[in-house]
Amino acid sequence: MTPTLRTERLLLEPYAPEDEEEFVALFQDTDVSRWMGDGPSTEAEDRALFGRVFTKVYAQDLFAVWAVRRDGELVGHAEIKRTEAVDGHEIIYALARHGASAWGPSWRGRSSTTGSARSASLRSTPPSPPRTRRR
Repeated sequence: MTPTLRTERLLLEPYAPEDEEEFVALFQDTDVSRWMGDGPSTEAEDRALFGRVFTKVYAQDLFAVWAVRRDGELVGHAEIKRTEAVDGHEIIYALARHGASAWGPSWRGRSSTTGSARSASLRSTPPSPPRTRRR
């Protein structure tokens, strides 16, 4: 189950069905989506992706996916999941270029990305064993 995480500035919580429009708007922003997966998708594909968050990811508890909020506003997306590229996990995040309004403030450069990644990694992965020093 995807836990709810809090930092000093951010709330990372599971998506709710009413987040669909903001999710789609985030992923339709090509400045954001060009760095995600295979790059920009159609609106229909992003809506289908949002649906799969509920029907597959949350329903089967596959990995953690969060809506990233600041002051109650959706400002990004975060995931942490196992990867086959290395024996470990990867953190995936997208940060909105603007707030809810196209004229709103930029969320980038406000420590939101670092905060959400740190929060996700510190609270969602098992602790590493202590390191020992060889003498």
